[in-house]
Amino acid sequence: MKVGDMIEIRPGRMIYENQKVTKCQPIRTRIINIKVEDQNDLKFAVPGGLIALGTLIDPSLTKSDKLAGNVIG
Repeated sequence: MKVGDMIEIRPGRMIYENQKVTKCQPIRTRIINIKVEDQNDLKFAVPGGLIALGTLIDPSLTKSDKLAGNVIG
């Protein structure tokens, strides 16, 4: 993955009706920065470590574990 790539998070946002998940809505977004611990921003990431991806996702979607899934790049 690299800065500027489009990614999709699946299953994404869970939609509930009567306290049951009725639908999952994948979220597509762009990577705006990549960080590793205390170091400077990275230009790309490869498998094999913990990284943080900065995206354009609205923070209200990620609050209180409302968002679940894996990144598909």
